[in-house]
Amino acid sequence: MGYTRDENSLFLCGRLAEGLVAEHEAYGETLYVGAMDVMRLSGTVDTLPITVPGRIMQDVSPGDYIELRGQLRSYNRHYENGSRLLIRAFARDMAIKTEPVCCANSVLLTGSICRPTVFRVTPFCREITDILLAVNRDYKKADYIPCIAWGSAAHIAAGLSVGARIRIEGRLQSRSYTKTENGVSEVRTAYELSCTHLVQL
Repeated sequence: MGYTRDENSLFLCGRLAEGLVAEHEAYGETLYVGAMDVMRLSGTVDTLPITVPGRIMQDVSPGDYIELRGQLRSYNRHYENGSRLLIRAFARDMAIKTEPVCCANSVLLTGSICRPTVFRVTPFCREITDILLAVNRDYKKADYIPCIAWGSAAHIAAGLSVGARIRIEGRLQSRSYTKTENGVSEVRTAYELSCTHLVQL
């Protein structure tokens, strides 16, 4: 099967949590990274990593309200002892708002399941299926996005095989967990797409 351009769109509204700082250059353009706070309906705040290309960079400061439209992307960060998958919201357009905005967190992805799904039940008896979704990007690249499906969507996802194509709607969320290596514990943050709708294509 040849390359097809998959759907990958993201819309976030919230407050800038960290100032944007230059991280590296790609294709002759400086990329800036930071984070924004987006509140859930429950009142919980997700602090989400963002990347902003230099061509749309504006003079923003922590606390400013912003709207960001773009894509959800993944990056492999290599360390001495291995590598880690980083998930970031990549801005294609950014707007500064002069007054508080209603928080929004909406992601739409179309891609293929690239690892066997894992069905599990949480200690609070919630049924969840973990999915790793491969979403095509320009220049024959792909983004690998961890997703979690709940309830009936979890049962649908649990029955799908590697290679199945699906469309997912949901929100990008952050989650803290403790990683223990060689007797040393470290609190880390994971980012994943929490699924509200899932359709097999």
